[in-house]
Amino acid sequence: MLATGSAAQTFSLDFIHLHSERYDLVMRKRYGGSAAVKALPRRTAASHAATQVGMLAGYDTSETGTLVA
Repeated sequence: MLATGSAAQTFSLDFIHLHSERYDLVMRKRYGGSAAVKALPRRTAASHAATQVGMLAGYDTSETGTLVA
């Protein structure tokens, strides 16, 4: 429902949601100790992009920046 659901709402069109997808960033554990990688979840969740995407219809950013070990 990513871009199409938001576009449909913008133009007051009907939209039938058929499927949701989740996107994750995955990396090897050996890189997890670097300062940049440690800061990534916090910076991603607080980013302007996450805020903007969260305002679009059909996007769920509630788990953005969540670290799963």
